Amino acid sequence: MKEVKNITIEKKIAERFQQFSRTHYKTHSEAMAGMLDFFFTTRFLPKKILDLPAGELKILLRGGSMQ
Repeated sequence: MKEVKNITIEKKIAERFQQFSRTHYKTHSEAMAGMLDFFFTTRFLPKKILDLPAGELKILLRGGSMQ
C-alpha cells in the first residue's frame, strides 16, 4: 500500500477539489500530481496569471513572451 499524508484545507476548497478530481482523474492523488506537474512544467503561477489582462494571457498561452 502507498504511504499517504493528510493536509488541512478549507471545506469549500476541498469540495471544489474533490469535484474537479472526480471529473478529470481516477484518484485525488493523480489530480494533485497532474496540477503540480502542469504548474512546474509551464511555470505558470495562478495568482499572477489571473491578474493579467486577457490579451497578455492569450500571448502566454500560445507560448509567447511578455518581455
